[in-house]
Amino acid sequence: MDTEKCRVLLRAIQLGSMSATSAELGYTPSGVSYIIDTVEKELGFNVINRTQTGITLTHAGIKCIPALEALIDADDAVQRIANQIRKDIGGEITVGTFPSIGRLILPDIMQKYMQSHPNVVINIAEGANEQLEQMMIRKEVDFCICSAKLPGYDWIPLRRDNMVCIMSKENPLSQKKAVTAEDMQNEKFIMTAYGRDTDLSDMLKRIKLEPNIISYTFENSSAYEMIRRNMGITIVNELGTVAATDDLEVRQIDPPQYIVEGILIKSLQNTSPVVREFVKFIEPYIREDANIV
Repeated sequence: MDTEKCRVLLRAIQLGSMSATSAELGYTPSGVSYIIDTVEKELGFNVINRTQTGITLTHAGIKCIPALEALIDADDAVQRIANQIRKDIGGEITVGTFPSIGRLILPDIMQKYMQSHPNVVINIAEGANEQLEQMMIRKEVDFCICSAKLPGYDWIPLRRDNMVCIMSKENPLSQKKAVTAEDMQNEKFIMTAYGRDTDLSDMLKRIKLEPNIISYTFENSSAYEMIRRNMGITIVNELGTVAATDDLEVRQIDPPQYIVEGILIKSLQNTSPVVREFVKFIEPYIREDANIV
């Protein structure tokens, strides 16, 4: 039996009014009525009488209410025990991810998680897709938040991240609202992630751009410093530009290009309980961060 529905029924009985119950719990009156109907259907008899003046208990309801209250008390006890067990869970989790996610998304999530799981240590390993794939294969990380996919691994898509072109304010391309492969063809290009970003490589092939590479860097920040000196342009995922390119120009690519970032794990079902719980904990936070795929 659904304990949440039982809670609604008991609260309606306590308040003696459908409208008061709906106002307090945030349901419509018809929603409260439907929930109570569902509980009564499962029990096989009516628990309440609905009248113009409010709610009264049936004879069967009077007999049943103590058992429903005991059910709610038992559910509360289970939740308290479960919360305590989660607090007591200890262990170490290693997450592989892009530097942009490690910088902008994970710290807030980790802080929230560690408040209720003080005995868990979380390590962050950063890299581009190719490096993250190798970390997964070598079992150096428990899971990755990335855009890489591996055969035989579970994949949970979470967010969409646009690919954008970064240039200096002096670059003529900054006058455009969006840039095409043709626009970028003759520009000097600074390749990030030492060219190991498979997303970027795949995108360049897709839009048929053969960049004139003048330098390879790993960190986006190094590329941005060169771009500030008008040495060239680069292409990165949009998240990687947050709070790092305020004095540079960011342009969408025409036609639009994007990557899908998600959780890559060998087997969510067969991983350790602490890793599985952390994965489930972070999912809603990352999904709310950007456009859901």
